[in-house]
Amino acid sequence: MPNNTTLLAAAACIAAIALVIRRRQKPQDDDDATRHVYRIVLTGGPCAGKTTAMARLSGFLQERGFRVYTVPEMATLLFTNGVAFSDLDKGALAMQQAVLKGQTTLEDGFRKVAAATRAPAVVLCDRGALDGKAY
Repeated sequence: MPNNTTLLAAAACIAAIALVIRRRQKPQDDDDATRHVYRIVLTGGPCAGKTTAMARLSGFLQERGFRVYTVPEMATLLFTNGVAFSDLDKGALAMQQAVLKGQTTLEDGFRKVAAATRAPAVVLCDRGALDGKAY
């Protein structure tokens, strides 16, 4: 039986293939600046294979002519830059608010940069803004 990492990588590749097919079906003279920007959010528990799937998916999409932008996970940014788990004892709500606001800001920023290039692009998100609700 395949492990979670293999299944997540396979699902990500299937999503990428669907993007490539959809891109081929769209007219090339589209004027909407964001129509050429796709967003894929990988979600799952710790050690589920999200980072591995992102790396594989990024290479797969780049080989097919997409600009790929990878958005880091906001919680990881906080924890690797000074926030400690003990801070959550009294600041869990503040932490979740910071993660939500930071994650949406990161995602929007990458999307805007991708749209400005007017090149076919994919924004890959390592977790999504609502993951805090589930995890």
